[in-house]
Amino acid sequence: MPQEADTTGTRVFERGDRVVLLSMETREPERRKHLIELTGDAARIVDIGIVDTARLEGVAHGAVHRIGVRDYRLLPPSTIDLVETVKRKAQIVTPKDAARILLLGDIVPGARVVEAGIGSAALTIALARAVGPTGQVYNYEIRDDFQRWGKDNLERAGLADRVKLHLGDPSEGIHERDVDAVVMDMPTPWSVVPAAKVALRPGGAFIGYSPVVEQMEQTVKALRDAAFFEVEASEVLERRMMVLDLGARPDFSMLGHTGYLTVGRSPGPEA
Repeated sequence: MPQEADTTGTRVFERGDRVVLLSMETREPERRKHLIELTGDAARIVDIGIVDTARLEGVAHGAVHRIGVRDYRLLPPSTIDLVETVKRKAQIVTPKDAARILLLGDIVPGARVVEAGIGSAALTIALARAVGPTGQVYNYEIRDDFQRWGKDNLERAGLADRVKLHLGDPSEGIHERDVDAVVMDMPTPWSVVPAAKVALRPGGAFIGYSPVVEQMEQTVKALRDAAFFEVEASEVLERRMMVLDLGARPDFSMLGHTGYLTVGRSPGPEA
């Protein structure tokens, strides 16, 4: 299929850009999207093969382009594209939970955020996109293999400059002060509450992500004991709609429990 003509006068891809290749022929999530950087060199992509990235320079955003034997729509990556195309080494925080975390933590451009746990860096990528070029994410990870893996995914996403990596346990102390939010994706988020209270600005948010209800309960108790206010816990359930020719209905399956989100706002380090 020939490349679609650019009749809109809109943007084209340039060397150094990151591009999402969206398959026009499959809806399998693991094969549908691929992230590539236009380095000018050849790149090997799983399920596609060797791609000459120089040939994608000058292609219009949104154009359909044939690569090998398949057609792909070329798009600038959205946050969810970057999250869905990470190379996985550990279970990721799902987009439904990441979106809620960004809202609960008031993660906006210019924000300074402490995060514990990097894994495959899916949540780290969402945080880094949200804080923008004027903000900063400070990540604490106790495993060097996870840190290396997460760093590689951050570099693939073009966001490594927005994340400062610490190898260490945040429960033993957080270096940063007056941060806007602390986000804990670790087995014992309650253990970091004392250090987070010192690090957070007054009104800043502590958010714990916990798969197990007992973890959530301990985190709620720790936040209350530390005089955090507006403490609450919740979970996000996602069900898609099936829109068919003869009508619409909810999908029979749904993305149910993945984790509990526990949030509290800091009274300040002196409270």
